[in-house]
Amino acid sequence: MYSRSAPAVRAFADALRLLLPVRDAGEVRTDGALVMTRVPVEKPAMGWRRAALRLLVSLYLLAAAAMAMTGLLGAYEWYAALACWLIGSLTIPVRHGVSAGCDMTREAWRLRTSGVLVEGRKSYHGTYEFTDLDGRIRSLRDSYESAERVRILYDPADPQQAAQVGQRTAGTLAFGGLVCLLSLAMVIALTAIGLAGPLAALHVLSVDALY
Repeated sequence: MYSRSAPAVRAFADALRLLLPVRDAGEVRTDGALVMTRVPVEKPAMGWRRAALRLLVSLYLLAAAAMAMTGLLGAYEWYAALACWLIGSLTIPVRHGVSAGCDMTREAWRLRTSGVLVEGRKSYHGTYEFTDLDGRIRSLRDSYESAERVRILYDPADPQQAAQVGQRTAGTLAFGGLVCLLSLAMVIALTAIGLAGPLAALHVLSVDALY
C-alpha cells in the first residue's frame, strides 16, 4: 500500500492493529524468512516450432539484407526483387485470414452436426444465459439480439466457446468458407509475387514468360 497522506496511513495502521489478534508477550515470533522458499527459475525448453520460426525469420531477414546490399552495389534489378519480396511479406498477416476462416467453418459445422438447441434468457444488455445439459448456467454475449428469450445453439463438448444465438450455421459456413478461399487466393498470389522478383533477378525466371 502507498499513500502520501500520513494521517491516512496512521488511521489505516490503527484500524489494522485493532483487527489483528493480540499476541502474548511470551509468544515466539517466527521470522518471515523461515517460511520462505526459493525456487530457481528454469528457462523453458525451446520447442521445435519456435526454433523453426526463428530460423525462418532469420533466413528472411538475411535474404532481404542481401537483396538490399546487392541493389546498393549497382545491380538495379535487385531493387525490384526486394520490392517484390516485401510485397510478398503481406502473406504473413493474410495467412491469419485462412486460419480464421477455417476455424469459423469448423465451429459452424460442429454446431450444425452436434449442437444442442436450448432456450436463452436475457440477463442484461446483449448477454443471455442458458442452462446446459449438465445443469450449469452459461453466459453468451450477442449484441445483435434484443429479445427477452432466444434460441441458443451450443456444443455440449465445449459450451463456453462453441455457442451462438439462433441457428445461423448455414450463413456462418458460407461466410467462413468465403473468407478462407479469398485469403488463400491472396496468399498464393502474394507468395508468387514475392518469389518472382528474386527468381527474375537470378535469371531463373524470365519476366517476359509471365506475360
